[in-house]
Amino acid sequence: MALLRGPLAESAPEWLLTTAVVSDLNREPQPYMTTGRVELAGVALSHPACPDENRVRLLRKCAEAQFGGLGRRESGAALILAVVAELHRRSATGLTITPELLTAPTPAQLVLGEHGLHEDVFVAALDCLPFGPDIHDGEEDIEAWMERHRAASDAWDNMWSGILRAQKEHHCPLLAWSERHPAADRVCASTCWAPFRGTSNRPCWRRSPHTTWSASGERSSSPGSHGPAGTG
Repeated sequence: MALLRGPLAESAPEWLLTTAVVSDLNREPQPYMTTGRVELAGVALSHPACPDENRVRLLRKCAEAQFGGLGRRESGAALILAVVAELHRRSATGLTITPELLTAPTPAQLVLGEHGLHEDVFVAALDCLPFGPDIHDGEEDIEAWMERHRAASDAWDNMWSGILRAQKEHHCPLLAWSERHPAADRVCASTCWAPFRGTSNRPCWRRSPHTTWSASGERSSSPGSHGPAGTG
């Protein structure tokens, strides 16, 4: 890693980059270590000498449990784009939440368990999450559906509780995202706002068309706005 960040920071042989990635991804997990162990792979895949096609090929070899570690803020722009594309490729479409997804999580759920995510990866993972519990189709036995729906709703709340614990640094942009996704809005809002109920020390404001948030959760308002909305 010292070579890729030092003497070889601008130019490195392709074989060296490939070797660095493969060796890091295949390394046996060490006790008490998390996805931070793929730091060498992140440096190599972010390297300006890494061809795009190699970056894509090597990312496809990455285990899903390692994937979030490559989408952290310190990763290079090319790697972030590739991680977002690979996350979309791995994610099933039209999936609704079930209790089974708590023990066999989707790639997006695993990524959102990682701290320090780049904002583009964070938002892509949100967009790839399973949908909320499905509605009654008018044909299924109502009691069977209610039982299944209750279990799915519990799984939905548990999934979001885990995401919110892991993504405390992203609560403000998460609130903005959840406003466009009503099924997630209830659990996100109740959890994010809970520590601030009864106080005026809120970390961000909601429902202002003029307000945006940075990756760090800082609030800014565009010219012509009339202050924060939803303050009542």
